[in-house]
Amino acid sequence: MVRKIPVLKKVWSAYEEWFLDTATGEVYVYCAPDAPSFGIWERVDVLKHLNSPDPAPLSVFRVGPISAIAAHVMKMKLEDLLKRDLVEELIPRRTSGHGTEKWFKDKVSSIIYRLSEYYGLGEPDDIRWEVVSQKDSR
Repeated sequence: MVRKIPVLKKVWSAYEEWFLDTATGEVYVYCAPDAPSFGIWERVDVLKHLNSPDPAPLSVFRVGPISAIAAHVMKMKLEDLLKRDLVEELIPRRTSGHGTEKWFKDKVSSIIYRLSEYYGLGEPDDIRWEVVSQKDSR
């Protein structure tokens, strides 16, 4: 049985919810799906997240669809974070099938994010900054 508990420190998104498994004492985070992204249901290492610096470097970027201008500015900031060794660029475990996808691991929170960009000819652009679920990152 699980019950909803207060979020002590948001890490994944502004809309996350935390749940306590009353049988095991483990805490899980839930983020609702936002197409084409899948939702998140993962165990939270509460002590690790509470002890991490606030805010973690990549958590300052808004998760979800972004504009081409925002993506350009984000890429410049990502370069700076990479140079300062606060972020690590990863090779994607999977790709979206169209456009480009770059993955980044926040070295403070250990959360993996992806920047996916699709610039369509005759179709709308689709540019997103998302949290990569643990399932997808394996």
